[in-house]
Amino acid sequence: MIIDCHAHIKGGDAGRREFTADFLLRQLDEAGIDKQMVFSIMLPSRESNDLTRDRVRGHEDRLMPLCHVIAQEAELALDELDRAIGDWGWKGVKMHWGESAEVISLEMMQPIVERISELGVPLLLDTVYKVDLAMLMVYENPNTTFVVAHWGSPQNPDLMERWARFARVTPNCYLDCSFCHCWWKMTECFEVATCDKVLFGSDGPLWHPLPELMKVRVCRLAPEDEEKVLWKNAVKVFKLGGD
Repeated sequence: MIIDCHAHIKGGDAGRREFTADFLLRQLDEAGIDKQMVFSIMLPSRESNDLTRDRVRGHEDRLMPLCHVIAQEAELALDELDRAIGDWGWKGVKMHWGESAEVISLEMMQPIVERISELGVPLLLDTVYKVDLAMLMVYENPNTTFVVAHWGSPQNPDLMERWARFARVTPNCYLDCSFCHCWWKMTECFEVATCDKVLFGSDGPLWHPLPELMKVRVCRLAPEDEEKVLWKNAVKVFKLGGD
């Protein structure tokens, strides 16, 4: 079993491209991946969630949708959480702080984080290098589970290690290992964070999941640790039951 916890229906690249379920599934088959958690960004949250729901329809056995919200939408974001998580039963939330530019703050995030905690799902968060703000938010919200995307920093090995040390000692903090440019740092970060705290993700489909999977495998983790990273931690964090 392999679960990819981070993939896009609509991406944040310059072209803001959208992808079909068939395109995603073809890549999964090429990489030998069983399931993928998917979401749309770079749209208002209601529109992005409608797009995700439409694209995964009929493929829910392999494509598992995450709810997208934007912090500055305030009450609209809370309504969208209730719709996608409460009504539709989606398993988690994706936020990308790059959509909030410089306006993001703890005060803006707090109502959203509290609602996510009430709904009992994790938040997959791209912090766009806002390390101190993100760590403070995670620390001050121990009842909310956070999965910090891209080791917390896909291009800065020092920040990767800082996030790995933080995740190791912070029970509600996990990392995903997607889109990692500093692949040579990953083995050390697995050791620092422990493999109990890292989930496999690809940031697909613009990044094909196969080379992202190989970045994990060349770390030569112990078989039991590789299983945790590739699927067991996702089952635990996203409460996937018997999947």
